[in-house]
Amino acid sequence: MKFHQLSVGQAFIFQGKAYVKASPVLAAEVGNGEQKFMRRADIVQLQEPQTSMEVTREEDDRVKKTAVVTLFEDFVTTCTELLATELDNIPQPQKNTIALQLKQARKRFLQDLALVSKA
Repeated sequence: MKFHQLSVGQAFIFQGKAYVKASPVLAAEVGNGEQKFMRRADIVQLQEPQTSMEVTREEDDRVKKTAVVTLFEDFVTTCTELLATELDNIPQPQKNTIALQLKQARKRFLQDLALVSKA
């Protein structure tokens, strides 16, 4: 099957490694969470569901956290691009202030996510 046919969160094998689809274009490697850019047409093998003993809770949480961070970073990038290109009627100093606030909100979100994942 092709990568684009997977749903976000589905596990699959690509080039001998286990991954979870983290976004429409990114996969997170199971075990270390390392992200890999995937083409829509990449051929993948759907991974059979594993028993609960094969995947530790820590690995599962790491994959979920990676997926959340990936989706959030996509959101922040979209917001930043919209601010830079689509809001021409806002003066540049105000755009800079909004961009700084967005950057600070992003930092707080990632810090909070780190605290939740340690609990």
